Amino acid sequence: MGKQDENVSPERAAEIVGVEYAKRIEELNLEIYGKARDYAAARGIIIADTNFEFAFDISASDPSEAVVLVYEVLTPNSSRFWPAAKFHVGRAQESLDKQFSRDWLTSEGLKGKENSRNAGRGGEEEGSTTPRVFTF
Repeated sequence: MGKQDENVSPERAAEIVGVEYAKRIEELNLEIYGKARDYAAARGIIIADTNFEFAFDISASDPSEAVVLVYEVLTPNSSRFWPAAKFHVGRAQESLDKQFSRDWLTSEGLKGKENSRNAGRGGEEEGSTTPRVFTF
């Protein structure tokens, strides 16, 4: 996981943000994923992996509107997509995302090397003021 990433169980999410907000985040996750899954499936694509990141709009007057979807959503950078027609259980899948780059880095012995993760992004300094975003 990256410096800012943290896997959070539903129970832990409720401890962090409260039961009401955790429930709303879960509802939004399922709604967004369901629509995306159906859209992709109708076009012959499997969404193999994705995540949604949420934050709170502290200016919202209604708590049900305080949870907002942030960051990139269903992009080749945040998700893995497979062509359904070429899917086979038990083997590496052909990918329609950045997985081919990850595979190449691994095969060339570069995955995990210093600066390979932050190449072109400027990196993040230790003690960065970047806010933590929890992915549920």
